[in-house]
Amino acid sequence: MEQLKNINKTKILMGIILLSFCLPKLNVISIGTINIKLYRALIVMCIVMLILKKKIKIPSKILFIFLIYMIFVSVISAFSYGIERLMFDYIFSFLILITVYNLGKNIEYYEWIDLIQKVATISLILVLVNIVKNKDTILFFINNPSNQHPEYKSIFTGGQNLEATWTALFSFFFINKPKRGYLYLSGCLLISILLTSRVGMIIDIMGFIFLILNQISNLKRNGNTKKILFVILMLVITLSIIVVVFAYTGIADNMIDRLVNIGKDGGSQGRIRMWKYVGEACLKNPFGYGAGNAILAVKNVSNLWYGEDNVHNLFFQMLLDFGIIGLIFYCTVISIFLKREWRKIIKNPIVAYLVAYLIISLIQFKGAEIITFYILGIYLLVKNKENDKKGKELIGDGRR
Repeated sequence: MEQLKNINKTKILMGIILLSFCLPKLNVISIGTINIKLYRALIVMCIVMLILKKKIKIPSKILFIFLIYMIFVSVISAFSYGIERLMFDYIFSFLILITVYNLGKNIEYYEWIDLIQKVATISLILVLVNIVKNKDTILFFINNPSNQHPEYKSIFTGGQNLEATWTALFSFFFINKPKRGYLYLSGCLLISILLTSRVGMIIDIMGFIFLILNQISNLKRNGNTKKILFVILMLVITLSIIVVVFAYTGIADNMIDRLVNIGKDGGSQGRIRMWKYVGEACLKNPFGYGAGNAILAVKNVSNLWYGEDNVHNLFFQMLLDFGIIGLIFYCTVISIFLKREWRKIIKNPIVAYLVAYLIISLIQFKGAEIITFYILGIYLLVKNKENDKKGKELIGDGRR
């Protein structure tokens, strides 16, 4: 009974931590210009608790070695290029891995999925409420699209584009729950359209595809051919209704315009302009410029100014931040992951999320994203449990 209470307390704590990642602007204390964020305070508290209990295990030796290498490159490069905040973000993200891996060991796989679904739903509701609160700004933007996105105070950090991105990425945790999944994705689709987020829209489409493929796979396994046709028909009807409604109201006009102008508008051109100088910047310093200095490297070789703090491609970011060795290390880790898990992409929500993150990282993200490290911690924990179980079964077979 006592153990059950402890597990429930841990689940609540893990849920609060994930929710705090979705509300990264919340402060615990504000003293002058110093703001102590809630999510940082929670992780530090958990790490202190684990140190006092002397129960810390490193989740992954490979990732720990990679972290040490990243710190080494960043410190050496600091003499020439300075130290950026991203290095400390990587260290903090590894603390998130340690927290989830050590404190969540008694939480079962299905409980993790349920927990994330609940937090995702809360964050989606908060984003939608915030949209309603700022409806005048959004309506003005729809009629007068002067910027890429409507400008108002977002729930997530990084503005409206990342707000749509993170809510959409959570959709992969609903691929085994069709009714909830379609409802959640409909909310995400609305957010992406209203905030004119192309990345959000791409993820929404991926989410729908994963959900449909998962359903078809389950129905095939049960031999329900008629139901497969029914699912496809209902999807076509639903999407047709959505298209008609958006076309009639004109809500999606800005989004359609942005999709049509991919490669031509300011956002696309800015990315292409940055990527054009990645090779030259790498040749100038193949060892790496240190965490967060990729954009500085591009500025130095191009003599152009960029209003971004990253190069909007995590592979290029790794190459310039940590050099050729860093990129090889990163690609090796990804290759091992994909080789092990590719069969589970449309079946396992955690694997689906991580694969979607990797795909979107080709046009978004700079590394050390706290939500992704939280999910990665769960993946490593679940994988370790599976390996332990297999090991025990092998020992049992040997004894028999």
